[in-house]
Amino acid sequence: EPGSVGMLQPFIDAWRAEGSKRLVYWTIFPSQNPLFRDAVIEGIAGGKVSAKMSGGGDYVVTLDRKTGLIQTVTGNGLTIATGGAGGLTSIPYQPGKVRVDQVAIKIPGGKQLAGSFYVPTTHKSKFPAAVIVPDTGPQDRTDIGVLPELAGALAAKGIAALICDKRGVPDSTGTYAYTLESESDNLDSQVDFLVLHQGVDIEHISVIGYGEGGAVAAYSANENPYISSVVFMATPAIRVFPDLTVQQEQDKLARGQSNEIEVELAQHLAASALILLNTYQGDRLVLFGHNLYLGYMRSFASFDIRTMLTQMHQPALVVQGGKDEEVNPAQAAELMSSLGQRPGGVQELKFYPALGHGFGPLIGEAASKPVRSHYLVDARVRADVATWLSKH
Repeated sequence: EPGSVGMLQPFIDAWRAEGSKRLVYWTIFPSQNPLFRDAVIEGIAGGKVSAKMSGGGDYVVTLDRKTGLIQTVTGNGLTIATGGAGGLTSIPYQPGKVRVDQVAIKIPGGKQLAGSFYVPTTHKSKFPAAVIVPDTGPQDRTDIGVLPELAGALAAKGIAALICDKRGVPDSTGTYAYTLESESDNLDSQVDFLVLHQGVDIEHISVIGYGEGGAVAAYSANENPYISSVVFMATPAIRVFPDLTVQQEQDKLARGQSNEIEVELAQHLAASALILLNTYQGDRLVLFGHNLYLGYMRSFASFDIRTMLTQMHQPALVVQGGKDEEVNPAQAAELMSSLGQRPGGVQELKFYPALGHGFGPLIGEAASKPVRSHYLVDARVRADVATWLSKH
């Protein structure tokens, strides 16, 4: 993201507003990656700007001389030209042959989450159910296809499944700014929906956490008496912030996709972020016109999932791909070790050596139209999760 046009424009606007023709030093706070990046912006001839960013490379930016809007960004062997946004010509992935009800879940603060409720077509008077919690970021209920594929597989096996867009995305209300605690509150509200649903067996309500969603699931499981079992899919055993970002950079180095300088930079930026959290006590900080949401950072920085797992009483399933490049596969063993410290605890590991973070191949948009690009979750994963939930 440090090299994106959307990130550069506000800094160039500020640079022009100051009337500066000399070198200006900035610190960039990306909207998704919580680690900071430094940038140096300097005017050069011909309506162009030089932008050098730590970890992002060197760029030459061509501006419209009248408006100051970016026209092209050139660097790292690529040239990006601005253009019209156009329109989407494909639709999100949704599994067929299952009944899907569109629902609205009330959450704290007078807001609501828009969601899809996958309902079994069997004639049981009461059916078990699961809430599926998406990964990090402004995810909608499709989450690159992984979540609806899993939900459809569960419904086909007689287990209802609920997935919701996060707040502010795109049909849910509120703004996209969350903490671990607020996500847990939202999860509790979804569990409440299932508890009050006349078709759900309230003795069998599970939570499936995908990626960061696993941390939310663990947080809620210790407080919510209605959660009967938990599934952790590609869930980090370390802090989502800031340790996971550093670990990912170290893993890239091991795969030959990064270098020592990038690893040292990630470590330095992580340490700087923690210093910032200790310096500013509020949840928001505005720097150079950019909203930095410290609440997210602070809540996840103070959460140790391994300690939380030792306190869980519910049966737990850990699902991990051996070629996951987002969550180091070795972390699944760490989750199992923590779960194993529970006296009389029930836990199981399902490990798939050939699968990655999406638990299957990525289907490109050209091959999947009218559906958007999405992961095709391996049939073994879908069957194993459904079978385990049916027993717990």
